[in-house]
Amino acid sequence: MTTAREQLTKLQNTISKLPKDNQNIYQEIFALLSDFNSRLEKLEGCKLLESSSEREDKHTPRISITASTNSISYSTSEIPEINSDLSLLRQWTGKQTFRLLFDSSRDGLLPAAFNTTTSLISNMMVIVISSDNYIFGTFNSYSVPPPPVSSDTTYIEKDPNFFVFSLKNPHGIAPTRFSRKRLSTTLRICPSDGDIVVGASDCFSIIPNNSYIIPTFGSYYIDTTGKGADIFVGSHYPSRFSVKKMYAIQWV
Repeated sequence: MTTAREQLTKLQNTISKLPKDNQNIYQEIFALLSDFNSRLEKLEGCKLLESSSEREDKHTPRISITASTNSISYSTSEIPEINSDLSLLRQWTGKQTFRLLFDSSRDGLLPAAFNTTTSLISNMMVIVISSDNYIFGTFNSYSVPPPPVSSDTTYIEKDPNFFVFSLKNPHGIAPTRFSRKRLSTTLRICPSDGDIVVGASDCFSIIPNNSYIIPTFGSYYIDTTGKGADIFVGSHYPSRFSVKKMYAIQWV
């Protein structure tokens, strides 16, 4: 039996494959689906909280309710890979808590699943973990646009708070964030029926078992490490790497 979340993702993927003649209508439908998915996620989180209370598990709570935002904040046990860097991520984003939007282990490393769970979200961070356990990602304060219907890609543009980062890399360099040299395109959103899950402009493209780092990274970002494109996984296009896991979270 499929879950409501899986049914939503399947429906969104079906819509993306329909004829392009009525793209405006499709975009409106997609926005409604994304809003419903967000509401469903909150309900699921509340159920988890109730279940946790019933077990009286006071030592390792999985979620808590943030009264000021009325949103669900997940503990770092949801993303253990960032436990040691959480304070730094808070400093970089200027936020204190987050909620989990997308988990490739749960939702699948697919563009339809990513788009359904992240569309219209602001303050979103993408965290990528390679098969070699290198960790990097991106952050945007501007809202994620709906995925394109009649074009190959769409971007979040000129976000002054955008940055990409490396938390764990093959060079042993401490966690570092990188800003663009000038305001331009940032997060790349791709069609739900395509191959690319997500990308960061002039930095990386995430494709199942075929991801790559863009070689001209150093020309577009302020690189204090001197490693250029190889800072993230030790290689760049045409070399490819596999993604072990990917998350999307919203900082609140």
